[in-house]
Amino acid sequence: GSTTITAAPHGTFNTEILAGENHARPRTFQEAQGHGVFACGDGGTTCDRIQDGIRYVPGDKGTKPPSGQGIGNWTPVIYGLRDLAEIWNKRLPNTGGVDQGQSWSAVTIFTNPGELAATLRGNESGSCGSGVSVPCDTNAASWPWLSIKAADAAITKDPAAFFAKIFSFSSGNRPQSNYIKNDFDVTFTGSTPESGFPLAHSSSGLCIHPNGGDLSPANGTRAVLFAQCFNQQRLQFRMLPNGSIQHVSSGKCLHPEGGSNVPDNGTHMVFHDGCDEATLAFEVTEQGSLKHKISGKCVHPAGGSVVPNAQTNLVLWDGCDEPRLRFEGKFTEGRIAHSGNSCIHPEGGSSIPADGTSIVLWDDCRNDPSRVYRFRPDGNIEHVASGMCLHPRGGSANPDNGTFLALFGQCGESRLSFRVTPAGSIQHIPSGKCIHPAGGALSPGNGTGLVLWDGCNMDRIRFAPVTQL
Repeated sequence: GSTTITAAPHGTFNTEILAGENHARPRTFQEAQGHGVFACGDGGTTCDRIQDGIRYVPGDKGTKPPSGQGIGNWTPVIYGLRDLAEIWNKRLPNTGGVDQGQSWSAVTIFTNPGELAATLRGNESGSCGSGVSVPCDTNAASWPWLSIKAADAAITKDPAAFFAKIFSFSSGNRPQSNYIKNDFDVTFTGSTPESGFPLAHSSSGLCIHPNGGDLSPANGTRAVLFAQCFNQQRLQFRMLPNGSIQHVSSGKCLHPEGGSNVPDNGTHMVFHDGCDEATLAFEVTEQGSLKHKISGKCVHPAGGSVVPNAQTNLVLWDGCDEPRLRFEGKFTEGRIAHSGNSCIHPEGGSSIPADGTSIVLWDDCRNDPSRVYRFRPDGNIEHVASGMCLHPRGGSANPDNGTFLALFGQCGESRLSFRVTPAGSIQHIPSGKCIHPAGGALSPGNGTGLVLWDGCNMDRIRFAPVTQL
């Protein structure tokens, strides 16, 4: 069998399926002592080219470098396919050259470090470069790399734009670039951060998992507590504006098993398609319980233990606001984004700010040491580069509404403890107040300070970690 895929800039590739395989691979021709790679036409073994070069043969029985090719001879070479992500990870150069026989893991595919991914890297093997003034290790294929200069640096940080630049795709298959978050160079293009965070059962430290741990669990998969609370995509949740609790990687929401408006005590929580029904709305109580709005029941570990075992199912049951029923978000280390398309910065942007530097919002969420924070085990929020911690100005454990937040050198005190609610609010534990943008805007402007104020779990005070996954 065969199929045809479009190749830029030279026409089409024809593919073939070898005996014993079930996947089509492109057939190409490469000049024996040059750089050109051409698509094979319908001409069989000659690839519509004179018999002078290498015919790359699709196969999965192992790969080998070409050898023994010469004028008038064909050398069949089995090739393997590389994942686009692997090519992306090698887009920038390492030190040293690319010598014949060097392993794939040791090389990068581009040269010209001053111009990022401007030129494909070459080598000096064989008689390459004879009679020309430019050596082969720099005279590699240029199209379209020469158009990706330092001025277009964003392309080298954006996989979708990068591959759209160097390949052509049939209609409907072009890489999508309208994503909310690019983990290689984080910039928000939508109304809210797309990421979520793990949800932990406070008294046990176990986190909510789909039973089996899949990125996209099947409908009806039960929600369980398990020991791992890493910031992996499959463990991230977010609370939608309508109160539904969504599993980020699958898009499914937590449902009462059976879908009843008035579920019985002991009804299991399951993952299922659909997030818009009123029966799925939850609210976070003042004590951190997850309360099913219609029934008034709260999420419990099955059996009711304060410290349940791993693999314990989550169920709905009467009763809320006991310490054993508290859930909280787990932020680890990274940038912290506000739902209004901005991130938390030290005012002035220094990595080592002075004592008393205010904390503000700014619409730049790119990875930079000045924007990295971590939630310490004692609940203090530490600015990693400086070692300073977040304080209410004045140092009170019960500050007034409107008290601004700033960085100071003291850490490790209970009056500085914070936690993340399941809805993404950052709550000052001693006072119960939450972090708000000064003025309360949904999308505050650059330089807006952060204050403590009564009220939590509102959309305009939702935060999410921004980490490279």
